[in-house]
Amino acid sequence: MTSDADASTGGLRGATTGTDERPAQQLAEPVMHFDLSHESQSLQAEPPMERSGHNANTLVHFPDLRVVLVSVRKGQALRDHRAPGRISIQPLQGQIRVHTQERTVEMKSGELLVLDKAVRHEVEAVEDAVFLLTLGAPTAD
Repeated sequence: MTSDADASTGGLRGATTGTDERPAQQLAEPVMHFDLSHESQSLQAEPPMERSGHNANTLVHFPDLRVVLVSVRKGQALRDHRAPGRISIQPLQGQIRVHTQERTVEMKSGELLVLDKAVRHEVEAVEDAVFLLTLGAPTAD
């Protein structure tokens, strides 16, 4: 994703600060467009993949919505956790297994899983995988 500098602040508005591994990026703009294939390749090439077997990049971060691209190596898992709001998980590459207390769901590209708020789950990579995680804000309902 590319963005313009905010001249009034001298920096990027609504952006990460950037690191040696990843440049600063916009997180909250009125219109945002991503090449998920390119983003996935970049994510998989970063050092955290080698160190821990998984990596993530927040693409969008509004107060009520976050979109995160996640890459996980075969055999690795994002251990038991939960999100305060509703989430969706959409594999883009590879195959994952999502475990909840109620059931286990095998997922591949083209599928979508939605979990209600606070549902405990674990995501396991059956093969090298990249998935899009969308997190909604917690609500009172």
